[in-house]
Amino acid sequence: MEYYSVNKYLLTFYLTGFNIIYKNNANACITKEGIMSKFSQLVVLSLLITTLLFSCASTPKVVKTTIIGDSAVDLSAAEIYSVSPTVVLPGTLMSITGAGFGEDAGIINIGGVDVTTFLGWEDDVIWFRVPEGIADDAEIQVGYEYAEPYITTAPEGSITVKWIIDAAATQEMVNVKYTQYKLDKAPKWVAPLHIKGQWSKSEGTYGLKDDGWDGGSRQLMYNIPGTDTWVTEAVFTPEAMNSFAKTSMKFAVEDGDDEFRNLSSFESDFAYIIKSRWAGELGLSGDPAFKIDEENKNFDPETRTITVKYPIQ
Repeated sequence: MEYYSVNKYLLTFYLTGFNIIYKNNANACITKEGIMSKFSQLVVLSLLITTLLFSCASTPKVVKTTIIGDSAVDLSAAEIYSVSPTVVLPGTLMSITGAGFGEDAGIINIGGVDVTTFLGWEDDVIWFRVPEGIADDAEIQVGYEYAEPYITTAPEGSITVKWIIDAAATQEMVNVKYTQYKLDKAPKWVAPLHIKGQWSKSEGTYGLKDDGWDGGSRQLMYNIPGTDTWVTEAVFTPEAMNSFAKTSMKFAVEDGDDEFRNLSSFESDFAYIIKSRWAGELGLSGDPAFKIDEENKNFDPETRTITVKYPIQ
């Protein structure tokens, strides 16, 4: 999808205003009042033209949010490192990380179903939404490369958790709160962002409670083009939800900063402040957490999705 911004109503007003002024000028008398009238009209016309030019100059650029793959693109150099998530539903946001994907989008295959539309395509990561018709134990193929983990379709009753992080708004918070953590300066977030949570990301046990989450694997977040907003999704089956035994699931955010870790060895200073503030705003200490069930206040029964946002709205 592509977004365009055109204010046709302002344009109509400008053209109409110009037409009125032109006619008035044509009929103006050469009198003191006529000269003043013409001067006033010229001022108005100048303001209209200036506003029109400003409006055109400030029109947002077109941001492409859909990329169409080309079957002619050579993907023979592709290597797959990871696939996430591995438990999915039709429409689930999914990423493939690796190397050699190239800069031009090709066609990938999941269990015999071609994926031709993408949210993002770079040499080291591909973003897309799972198409309809995917069967259990589906293999992902990019070029001649097959991913090791199979894709499993989530059963009825599953819940999708969607994390949304506004990095720019979060940075504003960090710029104010960093002194409370005895830091000399505000840490800056570094792309990319990840979510790590108290669940297994391994094939066969994806989504089940995993107490070793903090030092374990992470799930990459997708940067919405033209924004500082990052999003990722994970699907939890009824079995996975039951593994938490009605307890809350802990999670945290990580950014790409591996250098400044004065507050924790597990995450950057920026990520630590987010974790601390997020937990505090939820009335918790340590890590932010929430329950994955239909009783969650952010649960949408129509989409069976729990949306978790920061800053909290």
